[in-house]
Amino acid sequence: MKDINFCIKDLQEEKSFSSIAEEILQNHVLLINGNIIQLMDIEFYYFSDSHKDGFTLEKSKKPKGTFRPHRFGLDIALGNCKAYGGILLKGCCADGKYIYKSNKVAKMILNYLKFGNNDIRFIERRSNAKFFKTKRSNLGNVDFSKYRTEEFRNRQYRFILNDNEYYKAITENKTEIVSYSNLNKEEKRNFRGW
Repeated sequence: MKDINFCIKDLQEEKSFSSIAEEILQNHVLLINGNIIQLMDIEFYYFSDSHKDGFTLEKSKKPKGTFRPHRFGLDIALGNCKAYGGILLKGCCADGKYIYKSNKVAKMILNYLKFGNNDIRFIERRSNAKFFKTKRSNLGNVDFSKYRTEEFRNRQYRFILNDNEYYKAITENKTEIVSYSNLNKEEKRNFRGW
C-alpha cells in the first residue's frame, strides 16, 4: 500500500496541495477502528518562509500526518521544523451519510475513537470521482500585521469531491463555493443540478 506523502515542497506549495488532495479524496479513505470515512471536502493552511499564509494557526505545529483537534474542527498536520500548517477536514461520507461542517466532522470522527489503542490510517481505495478547487470559507478578517492578505484569502486552497449528494448536504455558501471554483460553466451547471 502506498502511503500518503504529506510533504510540502518549498516554492511548490500549491502543486503539493493538489497532489495531497488527490491522494486523500480520490485514492484513499480514512479507516478508524473499522469505520470507513470518505473525505469529501478539505482546506489547506500552510505557513513557511516562502508561503506566508497568515490564515494558518501557529498552534498547528505538529508532526506531519498526525491529527490535531482544535476549536474549528480536526486537522491533519503539515508541519516540519521550519513550517507549520494543516488540512482542515470540512466534509465526509460515513455510514452512507454526508456530513458537512468541520466541527460536525470532528465530532463524528472523535466518536469512532475509544480509550486505549486506536487503528487510524488511510487505506487505498481508488475512486473515479473528480475533485475541484475553490477558495476557503470563513477565514475571518484581513489583518495585515499577521500576513492576512486578500491574496491568500482568495486562493483556491479548498478541494471538494465533485459529488451532487455531498453538494446537497452543504448548508452554507453553496453559490460562492461554485462561483469561485475552477469548474467550467458546464461543470458548474451540472454540479448545482441546474
